[in-house]
Amino acid sequence: MRFLGNGSLFAALFRNYGTVLKYKQPKYQKLLLLLYRFRSHLQNKSASIGFASLAWTFSKVVPVQPSTAADDLKAVIVEADILYDSLQYERLYDLLTAYKGPESDEIKWRLARATYEKSKLAPTKEDKMKLLKEAKEYVYEAIAINKENFASHKWAAILVVELAEQEGTKAKIQQSVVSKEHMIKAHNLNQTDGTTLYLLGVWCYSFAELTWSQRQLASLIFAKPPTSTFQEALDFFLKAELVQPNFYSKNLLMLGKTYIQLNDKEQAVVFLKRARDYPVKTDEDNETKSEASQLLKGLGIN
Repeated sequence: MRFLGNGSLFAALFRNYGTVLKYKQPKYQKLLLLLYRFRSHLQNKSASIGFASLAWTFSKVVPVQPSTAADDLKAVIVEADILYDSLQYERLYDLLTAYKGPESDEIKWRLARATYEKSKLAPTKEDKMKLLKEAKEYVYEAIAINKENFASHKWAAILVVELAEQEGTKAKIQQSVVSKEHMIKAHNLNQTDGTTLYLLGVWCYSFAELTWSQRQLASLIFAKPPTSTFQEALDFFLKAELVQPNFYSKNLLMLGKTYIQLNDKEQAVVFLKRARDYPVKTDEDNETKSEASQLLKGLGIN
């Protein structure tokens, strides 16, 4: 515990709480979470002599303040992001459900995200739909609290699309305008988020590949049906890769698929190989790896 005496790391962590959270530095996040919990114990003046000595040393580094509701929510958010990054979705859901009462958009959109991840493990389609609808409620509650939170709009877009996918082609076309509105709002609020750009790319790709019958259906739903091109999709996928290089295996896969549609085999192979060789951390990465491998074989590449 010798480093407590200097205190530079501890002081820096507390002074730069937002920076630590923004850049998701796991080693600092975990320490910060422990410190937040530890600080509340330092307020106990009847601690043992050994603990009191440690508390005195620590208090020289971080002056003890009475715990506030805002401090508690910050600690929950740090823990939530750690659990999400370590793929512990059940624990994440349980943690955030206990804090869904406070009017916090940061808690609400994270709870929507956790519920969405939990829906992927649902045993039946009925259970999956129930969780997706629950997640959608949380994310719209977040937007009602704060309309300027890009993450809330990003997850609203994801959930609108996912629910529509479960309901079929007609629902997907019907909800396309709503989902894109959320994507554009999220992008306008944060233009350096790769996921939002990826979502816009997928939106463009899905309308570029509509079949004739699907276009006819779209024309019955909208006076002027949404349209797009593979080139527009490509532009979004490339921009996503530019602002956050190698952030998502599926963005690499979609770049490869889009280049195939644009008859650029050379570039398609480049990105499909990157998708195939992407480090597997999730089931989605595994599925992406498999699809990229199949597409490469179709192009005559092993």
